[in-house]
Amino acid sequence: MHTRLRLLLLASVLFALLVPAVARATEYEIYIDIDDEEELYDLYITDQISEDTFNTLVELRRRGVDLNEADREVLYSLPNLTYDDVDAILAYRAEVGVINAPGDLAAAGVLSREKLGSILTFIQAYDKTAKLTATHGWVRYQAAWSQEDRTIPPMVLQARVTTLRQLTVGVAGFVTRQRPGNPVWDPNRESMIAAEMAPRVNVPKYFVQWDTSQFGVIAGTYRIGFGQRLTFDNTDRYTPNGFVMDDAVYRNTDLGRICRESGGELPQTPCPGGADNEIYYGTKDFRWRDSLRGVAIGAKHLSMPVGWVQLYGFGSWQTKQIYQYQVLDADQCEDPLSSDDSCSAPAVLVSREGQSRFDPLAAHRTQTLPNMYDEFLGGGNFTWFYDRRTHVGLTGYAATASWRVDGANLDFQEWSPTPFGGTWGAIGADAAWGYRWSDLGVELSRSFDSMTSSLDPEYGGGGFAGIVRHTATFGSHELELSARYYDKGYANPYAGPISQADKFHGNRARDEAGGRVRYGGRIANRLDLRGVADVWVQPRQQSPKLLTYLRGDMDVNDWFRPGLWLQYRNVDLRPGPRNKVGCVDDGSDEIDQNPANEDGSPDYRSGCLAEVGQITGRMGFKLFKGKLSITAQYQHEFIDDPSLLRKEQGDLCEDDPTSPYCQPKACIDDLDPDDPMSVPDACSQSCGGDGQPACYNVCTDNPDHPLCVSSCADDPTSLSCHTRLRQDSAATLIVRAQPLPGFRVTGRLRYLFEDIANNNYYEQSLWTYFDLSYVIRRVFLIRARYDVLLWMDNRASTMSRVPNPEHRLRLELEARF
Repeated sequence: MHTRLRLLLLASVLFALLVPAVARATEYEIYIDIDDEEELYDLYITDQISEDTFNTLVELRRRGVDLNEADREVLYSLPNLTYDDVDAILAYRAEVGVINAPGDLAAAGVLSREKLGSILTFIQAYDKTAKLTATHGWVRYQAAWSQEDRTIPPMVLQARVTTLRQLTVGVAGFVTRQRPGNPVWDPNRESMIAAEMAPRVNVPKYFVQWDTSQFGVIAGTYRIGFGQRLTFDNTDRYTPNGFVMDDAVYRNTDLGRICRESGGELPQTPCPGGADNEIYYGTKDFRWRDSLRGVAIGAKHLSMPVGWVQLYGFGSWQTKQIYQYQVLDADQCEDPLSSDDSCSAPAVLVSREGQSRFDPLAAHRTQTLPNMYDEFLGGGNFTWFYDRRTHVGLTGYAATASWRVDGANLDFQEWSPTPFGGTWGAIGADAAWGYRWSDLGVELSRSFDSMTSSLDPEYGGGGFAGIVRHTATFGSHELELSARYYDKGYANPYAGPISQADKFHGNRARDEAGGRVRYGGRIANRLDLRGVADVWVQPRQQSPKLLTYLRGDMDVNDWFRPGLWLQYRNVDLRPGPRNKVGCVDDGSDEIDQNPANEDGSPDYRSGCLAEVGQITGRMGFKLFKGKLSITAQYQHEFIDDPSLLRKEQGDLCEDDPTSPYCQPKACIDDLDPDDPMSVPDACSQSCGGDGQPACYNVCTDNPDHPLCVSSCADDPTSLSCHTRLRQDSAATLIVRAQPLPGFRVTGRLRYLFEDIANNNYYEQSLWTYFDLSYVIRRVFLIRARYDVLLWMDNRASTMSRVPNPEHRLRLELEARF
C-alpha cells in the first residue's frame, strides 16, 4: 500500500488510542443501539460489525439476559456497559431485592435512559415473586422465497415457554430443501452415496432448563463456557460462566445454486454451467449451529467459610454435520498431512429414487453432510470465589468422535477444526482478581489429542496456551490490555479466546502470539470513540501482523450524529515484495464453512488480502422525536490484493502474446531448479501464432521464474512490480420510520463496487429492500420483507446468473403470551 496512506491511517488510529475518554464495554466495534434482529443483519452486511460480533449479539438477544439472575460476567457481555455500570446494577439489585422492570434502572439513576434504551432488546426482568403458575412465552414462524424456487419454501418454527418461575422449555424445527440425505458407504465405488437434495424436516434444537441463582440444570441443546474462554467455550460471550440454552436460528443473506452437483461418474455435470449456459439460483435454507446436546448441571453458590464454591458438570452426545471436504478416507490416506491425491475427501455420489445401482452417478458438491458422526464429550468446572471479582478455577473436558457411516474408515482432514486420530480435549486453570479500578484475568491450558504424522514426527499430542487480560477503570475511563500465546500444537476446537481470524489447521486459537490494546470512550458527552490495536505473529511464519481501527461518532445535537471510521490491517509488516505470507480474512465458522462463492471464486470475506486500509464516513439523523431515522454511509477501501495481479497476468497473454511474460510451456517446464537465474532456450521462442505453441503466463505457472522475482530496484519492468491498489467502494442508505404505534417501515439501499478500476474481476451490485412490521396489541407480530438485488459486473458468473435481478420475499409471524 502506498506509504503515505499507510502512515496516515496508522498515525490517526494510534494517536486516538492515546486520547482519554469515557469508558465503553466489551469488544463491540460500535455503539450498539438496535430494536430488533433485522437491524443486527444491517450492521453486519454494511460492515459496521464483524462476524464475531454479529454471532455474539444474535445469540445474546435470542437468549436474553435476566436482570434478576445474571451474574457480573453475564451482565458485562451486554453491549455498551462498562464494569462500573455492571457493578451499579448489581448493587441496586442487592438493595431492592427484585428489579420489577428495566425502567427501574433509569428511574433510580443506575443507567442513563439512552444507555438503557440501547440494551432493552437484550434484557428481561422476570419477577421472582410472581405466582408459581405464571406462564409466558412466544412462538415464531419464518418462511422465505425467491422467483426461481419450484419447491416448498424453507421454513422454521420456534417456540419457547417459561413457567413455574424458573422452568424454560424450547424447540426449533426446520424445513430444508438443499440438504442431502444421510450418507452411506458403497464399498464397490469406495465412496459415499447420499440421496439427492429434497424437502426434509429437521428438529436440531430442543431443551428443558431449570435455572436459579443457586442451582441450574439443562437437558437438550446448550452452550457452555468458563474463564477466559481458553479451555472451553462455545457460547460466543466475552466473559462466560456456565451454560446457556441454544435455539438460535440464522438466515442467509444471499441466494445459492439450485443445482449443487458435479459430474462424478458422469461425463459432465447434470447442472447447467459455462459461459453460454444459465446457472439458476434460489433461496437458501435457514441454518443452525451444532452445539452440545446432553445434560449440564451447575451448583453456582455453595457457601464456604471463606467465599463460595461453584461446580459444573456437563456431558454431550451430539450427532454432527460436517462440510464434505473436511472428511478423509483413512484406508486410502496414511497421513492426513500428506498432499497426495489419495488424501483428498472421498466423493459423495448422488442417489435418486428409481435409479439402478449400476447406473453412473453424479456427485454432490459444496454440501454440508448431515448426521455424519456422533461426538461424545464430557467435562467439568470447579471454581472457588473469594468475592464476585476474585476467583480461582479449574476446567477440563475430553471428547471423541464415532463415525456413523458403516463400512468406511473415516476421519477428519488436517484443516478441519476437529483433531483427527481419536480422542482430544484440554485442561486448564484460570484466575481473576479485582479491586477498585483493576480487573485481572489469567488462564493457562494444556490440550491433548491423538494426532500423529509420519511427515512431521513432532505433530500432534497437544500443546500449551495462555492468555492474560487486564481491564483498568478510573472513574469513567476503561482500558483493556491483553496478551496471548497459543502453541502450534494447541488443537482445541472448543477454545474461543481473544484471537485473530487467521487459522492454523482449522483452529483460530492456535499458532498465534500477540498483544492487544482496546479502548473506548465518550468525550465532552458528545463524541463516542472506540479503538483497537492488535499486533500478533504466527510463530511458524515469524511475520508480524497488525489490525487497528478507530471509530468516532459525535452527537452534534439530539437529531444529528455524524461519524468517521478508520481501519488498517496488514498480514506482514516486514519490508519486502508483495508476496505476503498470509491473508487478511474475517474467518468462517460452522455457520459458513465454505466462505467462497459457489462458483469457486473467493468472495470479499474469503479473499486473500495482503493489506487493507478502510475509510468510512457516516451520518445519522433522528427526526420527529425518533419516529424517523436516516443513516447514510460511504466506505472506501484501499486493498493490496495479490489475486488481482494474477488476474491481470492471466489477461496479459490474451491481450499481448508478444509480452516477455508470455512463453511456451516448455520455457516453464525446463526451468533448472538448481540454477533459477538461467533462462531456458525455449524462452526465446514465439508463441500464440499460427504453428506456434500456446502461450502460458510465466508468473502464473511459475512465480519463482527470474522474470517474476527480480528486485523492483534492479528491474522495475518486472511483471511482479506492475502493481496497483485495488479500490472498493460501498454506499448505503437506511431509512426507518414509525408512522403509527406498532407499525414500522424500514428501507435500505446499498451500492457495492469492488475494484472500481475494472468491472470484470469482482462484484458490482445494487441491493435494496423494504421491510414492513406491525405489532397488534403487543401480542402478535406480522413482518414482511421484499428484496431486490441487481448484479452489474461483467464476470462470467454474473453473465450466466439467473435470476438477475433477484426478487426475494420473507414472512415472519410471532405470537407472545
